[in-house]
Amino acid sequence: MTHPPRFTGTALLVLLPFTLLLAAFWYAPDRAPTVVEVDAPLAVRLEHAALPDGVESTSLLVEVRAGEAGPRRPVALALALDASMSMHGNKLANAKRAAHTLVDAMRPEDRLSLLSFESTVQVGFADRVVGHDRGAFHAWIDRIYASGETCVSCGLESAYAAVRRGPEAALRSVVLIGDGRANHGVLGEALPTLAARAWHDAAIRTATIGLGRDYDPDTLERIAGGGGGDFYFAHNSHLLQQLVRREARRLHASAMAGARLQLTLPSGVRLLDDSALALGHLEAGETRRVLLRLRADRGANGAIRVALRHDRGEARAAVQLVRVAAGTTVDLDPRVEVERLRQDAIEAEVAAMEAVSRGARDGARKLLEDALASVDGHEQLARRTAALRRGIERLETYATNDAAVVTDYRANRSIRYELARGMINAENNLNGGAGIFKATELE
Repeated sequence: MTHPPRFTGTALLVLLPFTLLLAAFWYAPDRAPTVVEVDAPLAVRLEHAALPDGVESTSLLVEVRAGEAGPRRPVALALALDASMSMHGNKLANAKRAAHTLVDAMRPEDRLSLLSFESTVQVGFADRVVGHDRGAFHAWIDRIYASGETCVSCGLESAYAAVRRGPEAALRSVVLIGDGRANHGVLGEALPTLAARAWHDAAIRTATIGLGRDYDPDTLERIAGGGGGDFYFAHNSHLLQQLVRREARRLHASAMAGARLQLTLPSGVRLLDDSALALGHLEAGETRRVLLRLRADRGANGAIRVALRHDRGEARAAVQLVRVAAGTTVDLDPRVEVERLRQDAIEAEVAAMEAVSRGARDGARKLLEDALASVDGHEQLARRTAALRRGIERLETYATNDAAVVTDYRANRSIRYELARGMINAENNLNGGAGIFKATELE
């Protein structure tokens, strides 16, 4: 008969110091948070070295680093073009130019679907290999004209059906270009639900590009957020063409596809907004820094665990939330603090534009001045500081130039979206930064 091994008194004495050391590591109340990196692609940091009792809020910075691109995967992309009457004129003309640019940016082996939508959907091509003869794609785009109402859901559903026809291993993506002013078909919160279902069920990423002063940023932002994709505002034709090239490049240079974050939080700690957890596709060498706002009940503490899941595997990391007595002075992690201040400043600029649009210029000035006081002096926030000063100077212009208000508001919304999803170059992105009015704005 085999007996289980027994620990002798000597063995217990040997193990005891290690047990006490492990307990001290995890439960010491005044210990600075320790980052545990299990895989190189993922690291996490807490803003507070320790959280004093009575302080409820802190921020978690998650850094994701994509490595080199792996073996090339098939690409299946669908372009859904809004051709409703609200797009008549320059908006549709510029959207068609962007469609031509996208066709030329695709590789011969890529699979491309082209469709336009208004009250109904016109499918030009569904999951067709681009090949070397692109003339048929260009000819179909030239024949698109404006008519009918705007059924955004019709366009999305047809685009998802088209890319699903591609190879199982394909990187699937949908790009929607339009003003987002849906008035037919599925409306409201059900629209981003369509995108979220395609993302979660079939890893189909959805990016949206808004055109015109009158476009609906709320609808297009929610669709992109649900679909794990990017949300842009294209205020001129040149920018619009750059954006579609960027979408093609993101697929061709993908090193991490279908990336998403999952958090496991201690009891009493909750995530305030989960919209930034879907990361989508990352290019080779790309770094994302995602700031997540946390709320912790009094006394709540423990390990915060983060998992990164994507097409090539999984990575995990953890950080310890520890508590100290109320009133204790604690250090802030400078990298997390800078990212929080940057995003707070963007939020203030968006709120200020909304206040201006309501005629509340004094309220807008206070929002901008308070944000400026927070970021001024931070070398890493020099661009944000300059944008806030420019916004204050432009308050008089906003009083008489509605177009400037709209353009600055749209640009800030797009930058805010990208920063929230960890795109660390968002302030230098193709949107041109906040507070820059372009005379060539799309009509």
